[in-house]
Amino acid sequence: MAVVKLILSDQFCLPLFRDEVLPVGPAVEGALKAAKQTKVPKQEKFLAEALTAAITTSPMMHKGRRDFLRGTLKEWYHLISDKPGLLGPKFPLLLQMLSMTKDEVFWVCRHQDAPVPKQAKGKVHTEDFHDPQLAELLFYHMKVMLEIKKHPNLIRRYYSDFVVKFDKDNVTAQRHLLMNEGDERGCIDSILNTLGTLTIEKWEDPEYKPPSLAAVRLDWIRTQIFTSQSPLGFPLRKALRLCSSLHNTTFHTNLVDKLFPTVDEAADLGVLVSYSHVLEHAFQDCLASSS
Repeated sequence: MAVVKLILSDQFCLPLFRDEVLPVGPAVEGALKAAKQTKVPKQEKFLAEALTAAITTSPMMHKGRRDFLRGTLKEWYHLISDKPGLLGPKFPLLLQMLSMTKDEVFWVCRHQDAPVPKQAKGKVHTEDFHDPQLAELLFYHMKVMLEIKKHPNLIRRYYSDFVVKFDKDNVTAQRHLLMNEGDERGCIDSILNTLGTLTIEKWEDPEYKPPSLAAVRLDWIRTQIFTSQSPLGFPLRKALRLCSSLHNTTFHTNLVDKLFPTVDEAADLGVLVSYSHVLEHAFQDCLASSS
């Protein structure tokens, strides 16, 4: 129940599709009444406490996150625009910040016009759901994304080098953790053979296109399927280091042959087309701001 309370305390409407949202309060209350349990009054009190936190403490927490991300993205934009070589080693951190920014922007958009749940008790401050500096956050979000897309080969080359000189050797060193010589070993060998097709020297050509590494990701999925088949399956929990190495390897391969789709999946703000009124208000706030 602690996890449920944490989720309900964070937001009182959930995204369905674009600007369509699901009000959490009525949905959970209806489910409780349909269950006809003897503890319904106690659960309704639990729901009211969680939703009260969603309209009182949660807005300030999200405001603090946006303030932090705004300043951090600004600093990183100026840093990577001056020293683009940092895009490679710091790319996971940048991707994480862009993803968090997207979530925070969508949180504001969802809650700005959403009706406050009746189950919540407490005074609602509408200004807590409005961010006058949202335009600046969006500006630096887009600037960082543009810097990433301006230097794609720099990032691809860095992670190609990483895959060839670290990931491949790391997986090879952990291969012995698979006890049997069955299909699992065959998949690992196939992964190593595919990684061997990458060459660092060809990145000197600016027109070079890396080969598809989808086979690596598919072989890792096949390995998980083979090891989960009982009673002959090999439990992967006995080879956690191998699992960690392969998870890192598949992520790094995405940054070689699927860089732009990976960035768009984590940071794309296309859903904002459904919140044009929010963008209009953010633009007006930007014009009215003295800074």
